[in-house]
Amino acid sequence: IRNFDDDVLLFQWQSLQSSFLNMDFLSRCAHSAMPVEQVAFENATGNDFINVNGVYKPAKRMVAGVFQRWRLANGCMHRYVGMSIPDTCEAYAIAADGVYYDQPRSMSYVLVTLGSRIDLLVRCSESSEFWSEKVPWETDDEATTIWGDDPGFYEHLLLTADVSAAAAGDATVEASDAFAALCASGSAKLDSGYFDEDVEAASEY
Repeated sequence: IRNFDDDVLLFQWQSLQSSFLNMDFLSRCAHSAMPVEQVAFENATGNDFINVNGVYKPAKRMVAGVFQRWRLANGCMHRYVGMSIPDTCEAYAIAADGVYYDQPRSMSYVLVTLGSRIDLLVRCSESSEFWSEKVPWETDDEATTIWGDDPGFYEHLLLTADVSAAAAGDATVEASDAFAALCASGSAKLDSGYFDEDVEAASEY
């Protein structure tokens, strides 16, 4: 895992909706000194959008068959992010909010709630799109019961993966295949210790 590219992907939400005038309400609820002056865009389309590391719908460069570590962080004040993993990619969750799982978890959909973090290992075989959407296996009634109507899910394209072919003899392809094989067999293990130290055994791994 240490040999894979490691990137933080910070989601930040913006709204151009003229109806979203409750900044002062949110500020009062949080007992915050946040400035509440804003411009109401009466002619806005009503769409909101999410930037990833400050960029709208960025293209993430990847090498075919090679895992990258994506440290997803939802910095949105008013949107859940539900990222679907396209069929051309595979993803394994290895940690949430800084706590490692015992084993990698194969993911087809990744929910990142407000203020939360999740670490993924992602690889793709070809250029792909990553969309945010509601939980796909929940009905509208179930989603409303579980999540409510507000703040709601972001339902747009998040980012794309711009995938290029691996160079001949690229060692990270072999490392990625070996990691995927361990995950498929159920024998992949993760150390939940901090600073390269196993908390239970108190020894470096």
